[in-house]
Amino acid sequence: MDINAFFKVTYGLYIVSSRDGDNFNGHVNNTVFQISAEPPKFAVASHKDNLTTDYIKRSGSFSVSIMKEDVTMEFLGPWGFKSGKEINKFSECNYKLGKS
Repeated sequence: MDINAFFKVTYGLYIVSSRDGDNFNGHVNNTVFQISAEPPKFAVASHKDNLTTDYIKRSGSFSVSIMKEDVTMEFLGPWGFKSGKEINKFSECNYKLGKS
C-alpha cells in the first residue's frame, strides 16, 4: 500500500468497490476514514442491503477511488443512482486490478 494515499483522504466523494469472483461492484460514498497507521487500515460506511457490501463481506476487502472535485454527474450517475444488481457499473470505465 502506498502510505502517501493516507494524506489524500479528506472529506469528499469516493467510489468504494469490491469484487466477488469475477463480479465487480461499487457505489458513491462520502464516509471513508483511517482507523490505524500500523498496520495501515481504512474503514468505510456502506448500507447493509448494498451489493457492494455483500462483496466486501465475502471478499474481506474493498478499494477506494478518490473523486476529483470536478467529477461529472454523467460519470457518477451509474455509481450513485443505479444498482449493480441491474447493470455492470464497470463496463464504461477504466480500472486496474491490484493486490490487497
